[in-house]
Parts: sequence; structure tokens; C-alpha cells
Amino acid sequence: MTMRQALRQELEKITQPLAIAVSDGVDSKALAICAVEDLGYRPIIVSMTLSDRQSTDFRGAERFASAYGLEFVPVLLPVDAKIIERDIVTLVRTHKVFGKASIECNWGFLYVCEALQKREIDHLVTGLGCLHFQEGRNPGIQGVRENAALFQKFRHRDFSKPNSSGMRDLRRIAASYGITAHYPWKSPALFNLWLNKTWADLNKPLPKNPIRVEFPALRNNARHSNLQLGDSGIRDLLAATAIRRWKPQAKSSKAAYNVVAGRAQ
Repeated sequence: MTMRQALRQELEKITQPLAIAVSDGVDSKALAICAVEDLGYRPIIVSMTLSDRQSTDFRGAERFASAYGLEFVPVLLPVDAKIIERDIVTLVRTHKVFGKASIECNWGFLYVCEALQKREIDHLVTGLGCLHFQEGRNPGIQGVRENAALFQKFRHRDFSKPNSSGMRDLRRIAASYGITAHYPWKSPALFNLWLNKTWADLNKPLPKNPIRVEFPALRNNARHSNLQLGDSGIRDLLAATAIRRWKPQAKSSKAAYNVVAGRAQ
């Protein structure tokens, strides 16, 4: 089985209509291309950005939707501090999202799910769970790039975490809106596809090279930052808002989020 066939199998399980959350990265775009070209689906493409800017991810998703003739749903996130404070409380106390990264990653999905609920779309596909490649950003990867056994330990570690990339949290958030969140990249078939590979096998000559090979349209797609990072401004805005409201002397937003969760030290 090829990577593309495995993705197709996962997408075939999902009832239409569906939306795919697309960034400017290859993970989510590959899912959308597979849905369109291999299955004949016409998914809605959804992407988020702060209301005072258009991030690289947002612009890339909009261009992608236009290129494939797909409906694009822009989700503009609030920048008002009071609204963000309310949302942080909702994430932590209602949805039980506690990790700093998960709070900052999943905040925007409150608004994505709200937009999809209004459109009566019950299924949301995301590129989360694409943990196969490890791309080399983790400092621990540096010494194991050519060692298959050690590299596979990293893969097993991340896949064994039930809330990797905040996926469990997002599933819970989506469910509160009557939406099912799907992670095709989390497929065991895909994990097994690269069991004996090294980091170099999967990331040379380009990061996430197997995706670029099987989806030629993505061959020259730029490498992109995680959703809440880069020029999105999401992490910085949420962190600054939380610190100012709950822990003015803190150096990290983690301490502020802990106050909201009742875990302050």
C-alpha cells in the first residue's frame, strides 16, 4: 500500500459534506488533493487568521482553494482581550484543555467549529497527527537522523501519546458543536509504512519528501510553521493576554493558564 492509498482509505470512511482545515503546509493540502483527485469529493476548505491580519497559512489556504475551485470559508479570529480571556476560560474550564500548546493550537478551532455548525457540516478533517517525519525541529532528533531504530523510538513515542498535537482536545471541542474531528494521518497503515525508515529517508532531499513525491503539486511547497506560530500571531496574542489578565509577573503563559485551571503555585 502506498501513502496515498492509505490516505484515501481513511478519507473514504468520512461522511460528506466535510470540511478540511488547510494551512500552507503539505499535510493538510495532501488530504484535500486526495479527496478531490482520488475520490471526487468537493470539500469545503476552511482556514483561520487573526482579524487584524492575513497570515501566510491563511493566504496559502485561500490560494489553494481557488486553484482547485473549492469553496473557501475564512474564519477571522477576535483580537479583543476580553473575548480572548473568555475563550481561554471556556477552553480550560469547559473543554478541559490544559496544556499551553493545546490551548494556543485549539483556540481558533472554537471559531472554526462555530462556522461549520452554522453551515451544518458535521465532519472536520485536519492535518494533525502527521507525526511520521519529525522534520528535525526536535533537538533530540539531531543525533539519530541516520539511525532507524532510534528514529523509530521518536515516532512510537509521539504516536503513543493520546493527546499529541492536542488531537484529543480538539475532538472534544468539535463534539460539543456536533462535529466529528478526523485525523487521517494518524492511520496505523501509514505508521507501519515507514517502520524501518530513518529520518533521512523521510526528509531528504526535502522535508516530508514522501508527501511531495506522491503529490507532485506540492513538490515545491514551502516548509511552514505550526499553526499557532510563524506570522499567525496566535501564540503571542494569547500568551500576552493571559499573562496580563491572570499572572502579570509571569515569564510564560503556562503560569497564567494554570491560574485559570486552578493549578496556580
